[in-house]
Order: sequence, then structure tokens, then C-alpha cells
Amino acid sequence: MYEFGNWITRTLWGGVTLYPAEHWFLTQMVAALPEYLRITVQAQLRSYNLAQREIDGRTINLYRKPALLTQMPLLPMSVADAPLIHLTASADRGEPVHATLNAVSGRVFCMALSRSAQGIPDSGLGVVQVTETWRSSFPACAPNNAFKPTPLRSTKHMAGQACHVLGSTTRRGLT
Repeated sequence: MYEFGNWITRTLWGGVTLYPAEHWFLTQMVAALPEYLRITVQAQLRSYNLAQREIDGRTINLYRKPALLTQMPLLPMSVADAPLIHLTASADRGEPVHATLNAVSGRVFCMALSRSAQGIPDSGLGVVQVTETWRSSFPACAPNNAFKPTPLRSTKHMAGQACHVLGSTTRRGLT
């Protein structure tokens, strides 16, 4: 279960406890992530100690206070902010509920719902659809820092000296 802070820190910093349905959505979305993202997201969520609900009750923002805590792993993102995953769930009463887990600067930052989760029983929720929105903004695997391309070498300067010079580029790949 994701618990962000204790009653003292929630009182001091204006934090909230997740509703059961919010907790269900967060758990389902994290479980649906690919392993290389899920491990990082779980580590980040364990390090957060503050959850704040926006005034409309549809968005939960996640923080670490104070910010000087130990370093946490970052998500490999190709953009500054992006959705990680989108989940649609059926609820006991009527219309489905849509939820999105978003990341900013390599950190899971917020969970947005299509409506407030207050009063939605988690026992009546069921996953209808999961959209892997991470595919467009997060590399399929960890970046490969072992690739070291060699700059192309020009043989143009040799063409003026002899007409029979054959030039080629040196190729390097993974080390």
C-alpha cells in the first residue's frame, strides 16, 4: 500500500491520504508498466512522503520533502513531461473512470482522474483498458552508453594530390 508521510507531515505540509479507489488506480497503473520502468517508479513512490490533492479532487500530486533526501533513480525520458500510462476502469455506478500517471523531469509527479475518486468503492472497480502511453516518450530499454561512433574522415584533401586515392570511413560499434 502506498502511504505518503504520516499524520504529522500531512498536517504540516497539507498532505492527504489516498482514497481506496485512488490507491487501486495507482497500484494497477504501476503494475501495468514494463519492468524497467516499474522498478524505478516503485522506488520513487517509496521515497515520496507527501501527496496533495488538487482542489477539484481529480488530481494527486506526489512530492518528496525535504528535497535534500538521498538521490532517487530517474526515469529515462526523451521529453520534459509525459504520460506514463493511461487506464480506464469500470465502476459500479455508471460511466467509466479514466486515470493517467504522469512523469516530469524523470520523476513520477501526478495521477489524474476523470472524476473525483471520493465515494468510489475500490471493490467495484475493474480494468477495462490499459494504454501504454510511455511508448512515445520513454525509450524501450535503458540507454546504451557503450556506443561510441567515430566521426567520418574525409578524403577530399587527398583528391588534389592523386587521382587514384580510395577513401573509406572507419566504423566502430558497441564496445
